[in-house]
Amino acid sequence: MCTKVLVILGGDLDTELVPLYRRAEQEGTLSIVGYAQQTARGLSFEGMTGELNIQRVLLSCSKLFPMIVYLRRYAPDIPRAALLDGRIFRMPGLDVPRLFAENIGRAQLQAVLEDQEEDFLDVTRAEIPRIWSYGSRMVSLGAKSYFGGHIEWGYRGGVQEIRIGSYTSFGPHVILEVGLNNQHDYRRVTTYDPGCMDFETGDWLASMGYKDHGGGIYVGSDVWVGRGSRLKAAGDTGILTIGDGAVIAADSVVVRDVPPYAVVGGNPAKIIKYRFSPEMIDAFLRLRWWDWSIEKIHENLDIINDPRAFLKRHGY
Repeated sequence: MCTKVLVILGGDLDTELVPLYRRAEQEGTLSIVGYAQQTARGLSFEGMTGELNIQRVLLSCSKLFPMIVYLRRYAPDIPRAALLDGRIFRMPGLDVPRLFAENIGRAQLQAVLEDQEEDFLDVTRAEIPRIWSYGSRMVSLGAKSYFGGHIEWGYRGGVQEIRIGSYTSFGPHVILEVGLNNQHDYRRVTTYDPGCMDFETGDWLASMGYKDHGGGIYVGSDVWVGRGSRLKAAGDTGILTIGDGAVIAADSVVVRDVPPYAVVGGNPAKIIKYRFSPEMIDAFLRLRWWDWSIEKIHENLDIINDPRAFLKRHGY
């Protein structure tokens, strides 16, 4: 059965997102039961008669919190759990039924690769976590995390995963590479690509007993990755971990794990300093503000520029 939705009009993204909702309705993945226009005196309902019979409410705006406050005032009967950030519908190949069932945006990674990069990037900043998968490859983004543009994925063989936490920011022209370069493996006699040696190699990797070990890049929450940086998961484990709160300086090449709240830079990237004292870092890691609701985060914006006051308010 299709999920019944109410579309709230009056947001700055109506023109872009409402056609996406209607397309999903044509595909049979949701049913729009009506529209509600924002006014200074409350919601004005269009195309609806009788008692509301809705399961989800779609919000079409780039500033989600003011819309939530408005609905809390003028439509208090709509539960917070029913509100859905409509920006998730920008996701190419979005699995709408699973979105409503899990509150997670899911799509095939192939749909991303075949679509325009801008479409992939525009869906970032959404409140809803997003997961793209294709075969043994997966990319996941936590709530509100975003890419700044021109992201390059460097996949090798085996099971590969790129997992990013919440409220993490990527500058433009960042490269994420998972796994070893099979064509130019420095551990062999030569780094030259055997596939270019002018002989019939067939599946030369398998014939030489080479095994794909895969790997993963795991980036925590509240991480800032600067413009032009390169994150490479290789080595014996094929795993690269960037801790919560870390900062990667622009144009850095990161090949080793980065501790939480460390500021690193260079090629290869090295620790320059830490954002806070060890005691404050421990407190932030226990507080985990990035797991809070958007409402609770906004309640604390008055001290967002004062880390000590922020921790003190919450008992640290």
